[in-house]
Amino acid sequence: MIFSFIKNKALRITAWVFSSLLLIIILLLAAVNIYLAFNKDSLLSKVKETIGNNVAGRLEVKDISISTISTFPDIAVDLENVELIDSVYQMPFLKCSVLSCRINIFKIGDIQHQLSKVVLKQGRIHIYTDSSGYSNLGMFLKPKKETTQKQKEGFVIRTVMLERIDLVIDNEQKKKDFDFHIQDFTAKLKQTDTLLHIAVEHKTTVMKMIFNRAKGSYLENMAVEGNLDLYFNRASKTLRCERSEMEINEQPYTVTGLFNFSGEPSFHLDIAGNESKFEKTYVVLTPKLRTRLSAIQITEPLAVHVALNGPLANGKIPIVTASWKTENNQLSSGPVTFDECSFTGSFTNNISDTLPHTDQFSEITMQTFSGKWRGLELTGKNIKVNNLQQPVVQFNLSSFASLTDVDNAIGSDAITFLAGTASIGLSYKGPLIADPSQLKNLTAALQLKNGQLLYEPKNIMLENCTGFVSIGDNKLLFKDFEFDFKNSHFAVNVEGNDMSGLSKNINYKAALALNVSSPYLHLDEIFQVLQPTEKKTTKKRKAQFAATANKIDDFFANSNWIINLAADKVSKGPFYAEKLKVQLAMQENNWNVNYLSLYHAGGSISATGKLYQRNAKTSAAHADIKVQQINIQQLLTGFNNFGQNSITGKNLRGVLDAEAHLNMTINSGTGVVIPRSMTGAIDFSLKNGAIINHKGLEEMKILFLKNRDMSNVRFAELKDRLDITPDYLYINRMEIQSTAISMYLEGQYDIYGKNTDMLIQVPFSNFGERDETVPAKNKGLDAKTGLSIWIGAKNDQYGEIKFTPRLSKKKFKKDKDKK
Repeated sequence: MIFSFIKNKALRITAWVFSSLLLIIILLLAAVNIYLAFNKDSLLSKVKETIGNNVAGRLEVKDISISTISTFPDIAVDLENVELIDSVYQMPFLKCSVLSCRINIFKIGDIQHQLSKVVLKQGRIHIYTDSSGYSNLGMFLKPKKETTQKQKEGFVIRTVMLERIDLVIDNEQKKKDFDFHIQDFTAKLKQTDTLLHIAVEHKTTVMKMIFNRAKGSYLENMAVEGNLDLYFNRASKTLRCERSEMEINEQPYTVTGLFNFSGEPSFHLDIAGNESKFEKTYVVLTPKLRTRLSAIQITEPLAVHVALNGPLANGKIPIVTASWKTENNQLSSGPVTFDECSFTGSFTNNISDTLPHTDQFSEITMQTFSGKWRGLELTGKNIKVNNLQQPVVQFNLSSFASLTDVDNAIGSDAITFLAGTASIGLSYKGPLIADPSQLKNLTAALQLKNGQLLYEPKNIMLENCTGFVSIGDNKLLFKDFEFDFKNSHFAVNVEGNDMSGLSKNINYKAALALNVSSPYLHLDEIFQVLQPTEKKTTKKRKAQFAATANKIDDFFANSNWIINLAADKVSKGPFYAEKLKVQLAMQENNWNVNYLSLYHAGGSISATGKLYQRNAKTSAAHADIKVQQINIQQLLTGFNNFGQNSITGKNLRGVLDAEAHLNMTINSGTGVVIPRSMTGAIDFSLKNGAIINHKGLEEMKILFLKNRDMSNVRFAELKDRLDITPDYLYINRMEIQSTAISMYLEGQYDIYGKNTDMLIQVPFSNFGERDETVPAKNKGLDAKTGLSIWIGAKNDQYGEIKFTPRLSKKKFKKDKDKK
């Protein structure tokens, strides 16, 4: 016996069984080959008849071959260089190098009802629909021949395999184009009662997937591979996709879905990925969306969930919802980078059941957001973007940070934050465009505490900054904002309008009203503000936010300011005043003094004027000044005797009323009037006046009034008009009636001791007895004076005024007229 060497009886029996089965299979294969040798033409006819009974096109086959051993237990009928041609347009629906039909060797007699496998290799499937709606798929819906009752019992294909097949779908009626390169595709079909299970495994490259030619392709040149677990229920007419694992552009996703083909056909598709890289996710979208999203970079993967629901009817847009989540990520867009960024968000195109599901009525929401922008930590909730055709964004962001972090974030060349803390709140609702004209839609709130900042162009240090700042509804507001500038303390309230004027698209400037109060104003320090703006030096900072920072810097230069200043006390050198009130209108480096009032030297001073910068060192000024009931001694002392020493606060007494209209040039750095730059006129009245210990009167005493007391000369009201030129002060004829002397004075007086040329008329009546205890009274400029002595007063080479007698005033008048 053949297996007698096997001692174990069970093994010997097993060997007999397997060898018998093997012999039977060999005999069957031999029988099949013999059968095929004698029935090849009949078998091929059955295959062609089966295909011909199910399609209404023309099948062309170049060659046919049959194999059994390599495909056992199937018999492979390979149709080579196959073309299935549409009978209307005469173009191939199918063109492939091999179409292989596999028939189970044990079910060869049931070929009319089933094939174990169909394989297509190296070819192209082209599904075409013309503009009228005709499709070459119709060849499968309208067979050429009437089928018999036996054929209507059903036809089953157990497995479908595709290798290197291009699937192209062109729909000219709906303007849709699809192109897929199928590298490998296997679909295994299993029928159980009314339920058909389809297990798909595939590897495909999507060349293009265009639903709307105007928008472009989705998934362009993207690889899609994985498994799909599908169940089709013939009774309920539903196709269900169980949880299946897919890779789209090398990103893993889980796919589930349900398609209902009965009643009103509808579908639900659910796609989820826990490790989706943003740069590999957004590129599956259309070119326009890819371009918009390419400005955003997200370093770490996101958790993404997308759901689509809707009808299967043509022309209907499904409801699309999406959600995403990430933690401790990095988000960048243009110049802005958020580190340690965490957020949750969602998208929907179904904001209302009554609106269409289009971009115009779609919405993106960031339910939560937190991240650090250049060290500044920001948090937000319910950030929304509506109307994706013309996006409108709505957000609320808040932060608590040190001002040094704020400085690093802003990077302003004009303002440097050195110390302090800030609570920040930002909210916005408006177009998603980078234009300061949209500041009208921004509301920002800033609460400063113990701040210290430096305004670089003028080297101005503000300390102990505390207060509230907000911007919203196109307005700027400073409320109870307090700070110290050197030895002065300020409380500031600001209201600004037309903030959108900062935009280059708007041809008007922002307008701001600044209300400032101070208990004590040190003008020596404040005049630093009048210095011209220095050339900017760029901070050592990252340049990506420079453009925005420059807009903030330019805010100060490109705004119109109204400043209302009130101070309880004011000083500048020896000058001291109280109850200062000023309103200034500032336009760049030009200042208009709308009004100024203060109390000084027992009286009041009020003024209006203008100040505008001529160049880097000087500013021109015009002033209209009114003086009432001022103590002249304190006035001269407070203003350093107006730069002259002929009559000083030590010599002059009285109460002054005056009106002055002056033009002058001011040193922008010191606030001092530049010598020989003043012109204008002064109308004044000095009452209860006296001259104490004046050198000039003592010299007159020596000349002709030796018995008079010139140490304390009291006089009646002095009233005159002084014309001011750059070279001298011209005194129009002025009557002086005093306890010591009566005289008339006119001519030019140079406070710089060069161009003085005055004429003094002393009537002979002065040489009589005079009661110095009787108050002096004016007689008038036109009163008869009788004979007089004429005295000239001029500067000598040392600038001192020298008095010399004259015979008459004729020569003086001639010189005056000549000048």
